[in-house]
Parts: sequence; structure tokens; C-alpha cells
Amino acid sequence: MAAVWAAAGNATLDALVAETADNLRFHHAKSSQTRLRTFASFTYQAGQLETARKVVARLECSLQPDAGEATSTGMRQEVDIRYVVTSLKGSAQYL
Repeated sequence: MAAVWAAAGNATLDALVAETADNLRFHHAKSSQTRLRTFASFTYQAGQLETARKVVARLECSLQPDAGEATSTGMRQEVDIRYVVTSLKGSAQYL
């Protein structure tokens, strides 16, 4: 039976997609699009789990208002990362 569930992000998962996130930031900065999205998949075995699981990450880069100062009109680049753990087969983008 196939299973899919959302996974909370953590420093370990974020480190596994850090290069993908940096690459996405670079391409977003060069792009005229307001938002860019990419996907990644990898296997991950958390401390107590007996088997490794397939993790799919959806990374989306967009510009957000800079909340650093009350009078700031600047924008900052932000990457939102969502993780899903699955036993389904298929590409990261498909899943």
C-alpha cells in the first residue's frame, strides 16, 4: 500500500536541499518571473527508523516585503520549502 505524508522541515533536510535552494535563488534573481519553483527527491533515514524513506521537496522562490523596518519599501527573496515522505514511485515534480 502506498503512503504519503507531510514532513516537518529540519536542519538535516534543509542541508540536503541547500544547493538546490541556492541554485533556485540564483535563477530567480536572473528571471523576470515573480515566482520560480523546483523539486528535489532523495532518500533519508531518520535516527530511529529501520528503513530509508523517499522524501520529495518542493522549493518555491519569490519576493516578499522586507519587514526589517516599518518604513521599508524593499523586497527580499524568500525560499519556501515543503517536504513530503512517500512510498510512491515517480519523479519529484509528478509527486
